[in-house]
Parts: sequence; C-alpha cells; structure tokens
Amino acid sequence: MHGFCDASQKAYAAAVYAVVYDAADNPIGCHLLIAKTKVSPIKVLNIPRLELQGAVLLARLVNFVNTSLQQAPSLTYCWTDSNIVLAWLRSHPSRWKTFTANRVSEIHTLMPNVAWRHVPSKENPSDCASRGISAKLLIDHALWWHGPT
Repeated sequence: MHGFCDASQKAYAAAVYAVVYDAADNPIGCHLLIAKTKVSPIKVLNIPRLELQGAVLLARLVNFVNTSLQQAPSLTYCWTDSNIVLAWLRSHPSRWKTFTANRVSEIHTLMPNVAWRHVPSKENPSDCASRGISAKLLIDHALWWHGPT
C-alpha cells in the first residue's frame, strides 16, 4: 500500500493506493483506494504546517484502511514532497513546538512502522487534489487514478 499527501494554500489532501501483485509476486497494477481533501483553515498556516496537516490526514486514512481490511498490507509506504515534514517525522516529537509535536506524535501513534519517503511534486498524485482540478481533466488523470509509475 502506498499513501501520498500534499498541501497548498487552498487545501491539503491525502490519497491511498493498493498495489496488486500476481501469483509470482510481480506488481500488475496500482489503484486508488481512498482519498480525502480538506480546505485549508481560515487562519493562515505556512506551507510546512499545511503539509504536516496533509500527513496527519494520510495517517488517519491509512489507519482507516488497515482497520477496514481483513488482512492489513505487509508493507506501507507514505510519500510527501515536503522535506521539512520528513525531518519532523524522523525525529522525536519533543524536539518541536506544540503544534508540530502533537501532529508528529499522532502520526507516530497511528503508523509506528511506516516508511516515509520523498516524492517529487510532479509525481505526487495528491497534488491535483490539494491544488484543484476540473472534473473534465480528472476523468482521464492517470496519475490520480493509478499513482506514479
């Protein structure tokens, strides 16, 4: 399972994908399982904080998927295009101020054994959800429906 998160001044978003394997354990497809977008708060937050909100949203979605499936995936990877969020997640929450510490702590609690990785913005499927895309373009948006290749 792969999850992606992103944020902009307009919104933050997360999307979770399932990778399907054949009998020989070769990947044969990747499909969108669930996604969620939230409008950015009225109180203006800087982009790193919004990206962290996106990571929390992703952690909650991954947790929901894991509890909904009869058998949780053996490996889960979470991807963000924010190096700041990655730095926050790779250290103990006590290093950070309250806003950041609380969210990092929640992510660590919900997903203690998840590998967080960096994804370039152009390959991040949740980018279109955080910035907005018309329904006409979304219908044929392969990155959104099948994740990066």
